[in-house]
Amino acid sequence: MACKLQHYISQHHQRGFTDGQGAKAPVWVYRSDGKVFRTGTAGYGASNYFYSDLPEHPDEVTVDQKVTEFEGVIHPWISQLREAEIGAPVDGARAGSLVTHLSVRTAFLRDSVGGATTEMLDTMGEMAASGHLATLLGIGTKAGAQVIMDAANKQIEEMITKTELASMPTQVQDLMRTLGQLMALNMAAGGMNDEINALGIQSLGMLETVKSQVQPTMRERLGASLMDQPAPLKHVERLAALDWVLEAPLDTEGAILPDCVSVARESSGRVSGYMGTRYEQMIAVALPVSSDRILVGRADAAPSFTNAEMAASSHSAFISNRKSDELASLIQTIGASPAIDLGDEQSGLIADLRSGRIHGA
Repeated sequence: MACKLQHYISQHHQRGFTDGQGAKAPVWVYRSDGKVFRTGTAGYGASNYFYSDLPEHPDEVTVDQKVTEFEGVIHPWISQLREAEIGAPVDGARAGSLVTHLSVRTAFLRDSVGGATTEMLDTMGEMAASGHLATLLGIGTKAGAQVIMDAANKQIEEMITKTELASMPTQVQDLMRTLGQLMALNMAAGGMNDEINALGIQSLGMLETVKSQVQPTMRERLGASLMDQPAPLKHVERLAALDWVLEAPLDTEGAILPDCVSVARESSGRVSGYMGTRYEQMIAVALPVSSDRILVGRADAAPSFTNAEMAASSHSAFISNRKSDELASLIQTIGASPAIDLGDEQSGLIADLRSGRIHGA
């Protein structure tokens, strides 16, 4: 049945981390703003219309209904894991489906990707609003000139190849190359600074419009993915290749459930939310299924996961079946591990924009 309050962290999954017995037993929430409180699973990990609006007619199938249907398949698997013996091996395809679906449906994924995009747009907006966009881009510097000239030459050749210019005489093509290079030289030397700075300020409204569409766009993209495959096959296949086993938590407090739901360890030692890992370096994945059991898959010998690593991989909160000072001390680490690794090129771009290294000065 479709409803407006939609869980991005399954209630059934949360019930493995409740303080008490029964469907209405509460969980302890540890939030990045320092708040620690008990609440029911009905209210945690949920948001109005998170996946989709209510159906407009009886035959319409929404993303929320598709997710609910898949829960009917995976919830019995979670229950079986909670009853299985520690050390029991687990089927890789089933483990892969669990980890993939429970991870891809989260607010963690949507907020992390959307947050990274918004951060980049904010940085671009700060540059544009400064009135010194040309200087920040390195126009007029030696390194900046080379970047501009290389880009201009590439654009000119593409224009000649892909337009009517391709059929024109060589003399005409050479004239276009010369004119394009002269314009690029003028820009590289700072001859268009005023125009570039003015264009930057004019673009602020457009950047704000784009920012306002980030979250709705992410909702649509993830919704389309869940409608097509509640557990995307590429992820399932990747995870199915690991060796899966049930383990007891290392921490005496019992396992916590991070808001990213599952975490992964890379060969470098970096631990992050599974959906934010660099898959070519992934050596282990963990999905806490209850406070006393963690489903772990390994591609190689790798250490078990700790609550500290899971808290650091969270975006804004984690839950537990108890309140303790030790768990409260982990609040300050929430978000310490980068939520989404955009790769060296993209993540480096934000740092370069901020520091002024964009032009290589």
